[in-house]
Amino acid sequence: MAIAANTLIIHVLGDVPSPVVLGWLKDAWAPRCGTVDDAHGDAVLNPECWKDRSGLRQVLLFAVLWLLWAVLLWGVALVVLKRSQRNSKARLSVQA
Repeated sequence: MAIAANTLIIHVLGDVPSPVVLGWLKDAWAPRCGTVDDAHGDAVLNPECWKDRSGLRQVLLFAVLWLLWAVLLWGVALVVLKRSQRNSKARLSVQA
């Protein structure tokens, strides 16, 4: 049950909203990087997209830095777990 709840939370809080959030940021920070119709009516990348390079880089940087939270929280969890194990061993040795 815990694994199912974990998987559900990961999808609801991560996989579902992340494309929407990153798309919104891309639209805000790199507005010229969308599709436009060419002379034949085909959808192509806007030729002025190169002018929004810094905006695209900011979106990618945001995504990478957001993932840094996971690394930091795993590190904190490791420290807490090791401390808890050390305290449990100390209590067991005192009781013995």
